Amino acid sequence: LRGVLGALGVSLSAAAFTVAIKNAIDYADQLNDLAKKTGIAVETLGGLGYVAEQTGTSLEAIAKGTSKLATLMAEAAGGSAKAASVFDAMGVSVKNIDGSLKSMDETLLDVADRFASYEDGAAKAALANQVFGEKLGAQLIPFLDEGGEKIRELVAEYQRYGGVTTETAARADQFNDTLSKISLMSSALMRELASALLPTLQAIANVFVN
Repeated sequence: LRGVLGALGVSLSAAAFTVAIKNAIDYADQLNDLAKKTGIAVETLGGLGYVAEQTGTSLEAIAKGTSKLATLMAEAAGGSAKAASVFDAMGVSVKNIDGSLKSMDETLLDVADRFASYEDGAAKAALANQVFGEKLGAQLIPFLDEGGEKIRELVAEYQRYGGVTTETAARADQFNDTLSKISLMSSALMRELASALLPTLQAIANVFVN
């Protein structure tokens, strides 16, 4: 009995290990995709996801919010008075000293610094929605309330202890793409076999009907 239980324990441990590895690969793949969409480095995105977990937000919400922020930044830099007024109200510059556009993560942390100093209320929620998108902005307030400095510390902590690198994320993406191809090929094989077996199966079914 002990031997059986021991073997069962090993099997369960192996299964749990396999699931954990696949979850880690899927997370790295997700970071790879989000990095392409947001323009934020994989290493930084992983850290933002770590902050999101601690503030009851989600990495997906942050990614969507930063996409809206990027659009607003581009509009402000392109001369839109309406977009520029949003950043002016926060005292945030979207440009570097040399006139180039600031990076997305740097601007996000500047905005977080401002939000951390604001009192909670309707005005704060309305401003968040202006910057990050209707309804989504208010969801990000707990994340923003950490402030830029605290977010930087947590991102550094993530990178130090549990960071996913750009190289790892790219490999995870490639691995999952390969699995998708294998799945496609397996499905095609099963369809071909089903097509070949259908006449025989139909004949057997007819015997029971007749």
